[in-house]
Amino acid sequence: MGILVLLLIFFLNGCFNFGLLYTISRKFSDKHTSTKKIVIFVLLNVSVYIYLYILNLHYHYQYSLLFLLFLVEFSLLGLNLRETLCIVSWTIFNVITLFTAASLGISSINHISSQYSLFNNMTKFEVFICMYITLFLMSRYILKTFSISDIKKIINTPLYSSIIILLGLLLPIQLMIDEYLVYYTEYFAIQKIIILASILFNIIVYNLVLRYTIVSLGIMHFQSKHRQAKEVYDNLITQKDEIFTRITIDDLTGVYTKSYTLDCISKALKHIIKSDIACGLIFIDINGLKYVNDNYGHDAGDRLIQKVVQSIQAVTRKQDIIGRIGGDEFLVLIDNPSAYILKLISNRILEGIHHQNSLEESFLISASLGELLITKSLAVQGLDAVLAATELEMKLAKHKFYSERM
Repeated sequence: MGILVLLLIFFLNGCFNFGLLYTISRKFSDKHTSTKKIVIFVLLNVSVYIYLYILNLHYHYQYSLLFLLFLVEFSLLGLNLRETLCIVSWTIFNVITLFTAASLGISSINHISSQYSLFNNMTKFEVFICMYITLFLMSRYILKTFSISDIKKIINTPLYSSIIILLGLLLPIQLMIDEYLVYYTEYFAIQKIIILASILFNIIVYNLVLRYTIVSLGIMHFQSKHRQAKEVYDNLITQKDEIFTRITIDDLTGVYTKSYTLDCISKALKHIIKSDIACGLIFIDINGLKYVNDNYGHDAGDRLIQKVVQSIQAVTRKQDIIGRIGGDEFLVLIDNPSAYILKLISNRILEGIHHQNSLEESFLISASLGELLITKSLAVQGLDAVLAATELEMKLAKHKFYSERM
């Protein structure tokens, strides 16, 4: 069990190192570093940690070696000296502070002295879990709150970054001294007070300087203005989408409006002339809509229209254009079909409309349909000629429909 816990601790250490080095190489460095090279750095860091554990050396040696390793590795990843010192000092500061805070917290929960809290492997594992989870959440928050350019702006401002680096190095030393003082204190309550006061002092001082740096550079003000601009932009996009929907989508049926449909057909005609391909156009007119409206009410008429549209949508594809060009008239633009396919689609639409009668008991659902294969010779005659020819086909079908009923 003890060996398994140790392996988990080493694994956590490796994950932390990999996450840190990978983030640095991908977000902060202009130099491309292979994942293989990052893995080598991680293995080196974990090996050093295992070596220190075998030698049973104090954790402060690990902090020092980790600092030196990160200095070299960050430089090899392509960061300049100032960026390297800033990020390394921030990392070491938070590692030491969180490690000490987690040790204090775990020892308080287990009711043991903090000078003995890390002798047990399971306790070490709990401390590392708390530390790495907190580090992960802090890093996520920073990367989400500030852009990489903002972070680089802080890092590359000479005066402020120098203060941050200095604090990041000196405050952990002060915390180490407080840890040694704890060893000469027998009372657990006093130990907790010393360490807790030291942790709070370090966090407050470091973050106050960092906050002052951010405010002085105008980053928070810029972010506020950026958020306001983004809200305005998002509102404009939303309004644009709403306007586009209102002018292109029919409220009752959800298909395209007349103006948008005719515009699509005009573009299709130009494409036919240019590319010498064919498109299919189907003109659908609902039979007896006025009769249904007069005798069953407009709600029934709306239901009739919607059922016809459902039948059209069931047969056509997403890229096909379905448009309502009148109260009871629809156009369907089919992209590049053969004459056989166009006729097949038309028949299936009529079959679907006829099938709706089995679901509707109040009135008869039917429609007249005319289809036209638009070739280059017809497309050059223009939109009006194409619509007239398609409407003529529909009227012939409607005449046939009423003639058969007489």
